[in-house]
Amino acid sequence: MSRTSSSLLSFSTLFATLALVACGGGGSDTPTVAPAPIAATPPAPTPPAPPPLSTTVSGSVVKGPVFGSQVCGYAVLANGRGTGLGSCTTTDASGNYTLTLPVGSGALWLEAVGGTYTDEVSAAITALPAGSALRALVTANGGSVNTMLTPLTTLALNAAAATVGASGTLNAAAFNTAATQLLAAFNLSGTLNISTTLPTFGSGINSYGTALTAISRMVANGSTLASILASAQPQALAAAYAVAANPPVVVPPVSGGAPLVITGATPATWNGTLDKTASQVEHNSSGGTGFPPFASTDPFCRVSANGLLASGDGNKYYIQIPFRKDNKAVGLAVFGLDGGGMLARTADPTTGIAIDTVNRRITFTNFVFGNAIRGLTLNGTIDYPTNIAPENRAACG
Repeated sequence: MSRTSSSLLSFSTLFATLALVACGGGGSDTPTVAPAPIAATPPAPTPPAPPPLSTTVSGSVVKGPVFGSQVCGYAVLANGRGTGLGSCTTTDASGNYTLTLPVGSGALWLEAVGGTYTDEVSAAITALPAGSALRALVTANGGSVNTMLTPLTTLALNAAAATVGASGTLNAAAFNTAATQLLAAFNLSGTLNISTTLPTFGSGINSYGTALTAISRMVANGSTLASILASAQPQALAAAYAVAANPPVVVPPVSGGAPLVITGATPATWNGTLDKTASQVEHNSSGGTGFPPFASTDPFCRVSANGLLASGDGNKYYIQIPFRKDNKAVGLAVFGLDGGGMLARTADPTTGIAIDTVNRRITFTNFVFGNAIRGLTLNGTIDYPTNIAPENRAACG
């Protein structure tokens, strides 16, 4: 082989080698690694559903406390009662109720139907009128709320529903406005909260109980409770309510029965017959205090005969007898001078005096006021009327 040919071969070999190197031929010591797959992001967990809200409503149904009344809750439409909510409940002997309704916010319409109560004027067990309900409006809050259901809350709700009309919204603001107008129409204190104040009666009567007693007098005067509860305009009832809240005081003279005769008196000028035709009798009922058989909270009747003209000296005297309404025990018998105070008294007498609440008569049989130093013996009767304060008939007969 010639030198030229050998040189060309060497050059070609070198070129081929460089070409292989340039093209990556001949392999590599570093293996090719495939990229790792990307992990998928897991979905976020679904939060648990919040527990349904509910509101517990409690309070009392009162027209006198109403026993056995069914209390139910309802949704509120634009201006009236909607669908029923949850279960109903029944009031106990004190008119109390509690029910839990499945709603956490917004207005609730409450109604009480049926049941019986003791009328404040007649003292008779009376049923709520068929087809009439005691109503109230309350705002659900998801917790506990309190409300009364009375004739006053009923009138306020009726008026609020009528005021907002079909295009309005019946809510707490509308109800509170109607309640304020009701209090003004009935001349009641603007501070009386008819939704949360519990009406009380008897010796501890409050302004709410007094207002409900006036409504009972409206019924006694000729209105019907059903018509009162159906009214949407309390102002239209204002005149009748005013008469019932302030009944005229009629104090008739003492009449009938045996004459009142004083004997054995010291001083002797008291002896003689007391002229009952010139006198007046009044009675009331309240909590007793200061009389031996009475605790401070015991209700009692107080009968007072005033202006008894004495034939012995021409003066006018009074006789006052407070007695318990339950057992007719007399606490303190007082004989006194009209305008001049007490002259003789007998505390906690047990003989010589008899109380007849059926015939409204007090009978004295050799009854001793005071003692031998200053006192007298009395025989005869005092009759007392029923037309002074009607709600006292239960206590005084």
